[in-house]
Amino acid sequence: MMMAHDSSPTPPHALATETIALVRDELSRYVSGTHDGEALGEALQVAAREARSKRILAEHLLIVLKDVWYGLPEVQRVTDPSDQVRMLQRVVTMCIREYYRE
Repeated sequence: MMMAHDSSPTPPHALATETIALVRDELSRYVSGTHDGEALGEALQVAAREARSKRILAEHLLIVLKDVWYGLPEVQRVTDPSDQVRMLQRVVTMCIREYYRE
């Protein structure tokens, strides 16, 4: 899959390793069906709050989220591509909602 070049400025700070690990763990549980999404929402809330405090743009947060997503073995094992797309769309929507939540 070809990705468009991101010409926006590089974020001044990256998300903490612990935050990325939290999101990765909850995404893994979400995709494998062991959680209903509430814990994932809380992890995305942590990531969004940190991103806002570090002035990381929403686009950059979504890039990190998608990098984590596509690196998950659980995602690669999903046999129906449309299921994978639907799950990712839900996760992206949740992330955007948390980023812009006040």
